[in-house]
Amino acid sequence: MPLFEYVCGRCGKPSELLIRGQEKPKCPHCGCAQMEKQLSAFSAKGGKRGARGGHHCCGGCPHGGCH
Repeated sequence: MPLFEYVCGRCGKPSELLIRGQEKPKCPHCGCAQMEKQLSAFSAKGGKRGARGGHHCCGGCPHGGCH
């Protein structure tokens, strides 16, 4: 399920909401349905670690270090 960032048109408070299908978001603070979707950075959690050093790495580093 996608997690989206919204700002309420009534109270102005930001919220992160899980939205299913065509569900219309409502403000968890005041209940208003006038939510404005915000632009946010994509984030994903990976389950693999880099081959060297045990740190997170893209795997494309020639010497095992991240860029």
